[in-house]
Parts: sequence; C-alpha cells; structure tokens
Amino acid sequence: MTLSAAVGLARLYEAKLTTANKCPVPPLEVRGTLGKYYVIFLLDFGSTHNFLKEHVATKLGLLPDVSGQLDVKVASVERLTSQGKCKGVELYLQGVLVKVDCYLLPLEGYEVVLGAQWLQTLGPILWDFSKLQMQFQMNGKTITWHGLSHLTNKFVDEATIRRSTCKRKEGILLQLNSFEAQPLPSMTVNEQLQPLLEKYNDVFEEPSGLPPKRVHGHKTFVTRKLSSICTPLPVSIFSEGRN
Repeated sequence: MTLSAAVGLARLYEAKLTTANKCPVPPLEVRGTLGKYYVIFLLDFGSTHNFLKEHVATKLGLLPDVSGQLDVKVASVERLTSQGKCKGVELYLQGVLVKVDCYLLPLEGYEVVLGAQWLQTLGPILWDFSKLQMQFQMNGKTITWHGLSHLTNKFVDEATIRRSTCKRKEGILLQLNSFEAQPLPSMTVNEQLQPLLEKYNDVFEEPSGLPPKRVHGHKTFVTRKLSSICTPLPVSIFSEGRN
C-alpha cells in the first residue's frame, strides 16, 4: 500500500496502469506555493489523476467546472464524487511554474496531489530516494526538486505547538502510554492480631451494602443556652484604685 492510500487519497475504479506505472514508485513530498499560501504537494504515481483540496480551492476563489465530476474510490473502499475540476491551476514548486487540471476532493494531509496524469508528461524522470529528490527536463532545462525529509521526534513546548496550530489549522495529537501490571505486595499480619481477626471476621470483612440499622441514632443535640459561657464580668473589678 502506498502512502497516498494510507492517508486516504483518491484512486479511480476504472484506472488502467500504464507501462511506467507497473513498477510502484514511492511518493515524494515537495513544498511549494499555491496562490499566496505555502502548501505541501504529493508527487505520487499511485494516484491516476491530479487532486486539489476543496477547502484550498474555496479560499483561493477557484471556480470548478461541475461538468468535470468524477467518481473515485478511497482507501477505505468508500466511493466519493468530486465536486468538479479546476482547469489551469497555477502551482509553484521550488521556483518552477506548473499549470495542471485538478479534481476537487476533501483531501487530508496534503493540499495538492500530482498523479500519473501529469507526471507522465515530464518524460524520463530520475528518482534518487536516498536524497529524496527527482530530476527531469523541462523547456531544455534540468529541473531538480528536493523532497521533504521525514521529521524526527523531538520535545517542544506549548508555545511551539500553538504557533504550529495557527499555521496549519490541522493536526493529530497522539499519546501513548505503557502500563505494566504490578503484583500486589503481600501483607503480613501481627501474630497477636490474627486470632482477633479470625474471631470477629464478620466485623472486618469488606462491606457489600449499606450499614445495618442501629438502636441508637447517635444524635448530638445542641442547646441554645449560652448564658453560662457569655456571663458578663462584674464591673467592680475594673473600678479605679484596684490593682
């Protein structure tokens, strides 16, 4: 399964693989711009057509051709219908202007997917996956695109997470915890207490319901007679001349 299938990118039901597509080629992630936004492109021979995220098209004001709707199949075996096709979408990939036709889909993880429909127009492509780059000829010039390296795990503070959330607006937060069952420590009882515990076992056993009713309610009655406490002192003891 390719990376595009893992993130739920679309594939056609009726798509026929060409000769160049029989040998699976790993996808390549490339950073570029679409309008005034920085986006991540996925170059994937596993996707037959080009796709654009619906939300991005709406933000850019792109009007799709509704007659270009397409039924597609995603990795979850669910069938989706594209809301149309945007023609001549201008993309800038590392300084190179590319114009492609893209079908609209609710993509996740990437804003644009360039599939075999466009990649096959480049002619011979030199892929170097050890360096994460691809090289091809365009208008008599050698073009080299460098892919994004896989991120390594690192510790970040709350401020960094907040900034990343404001930029991308999307993300996944996962937390993994490892639990190991610890045996309960053995309890030793004093030899002098053991006979008492056995004799009054019904008293010390774990309760299974409400406590039984008692004969005495153990009520505490409060009397409002405070005269004995608040008895005023004789004034005579504070009279002048007495020490």
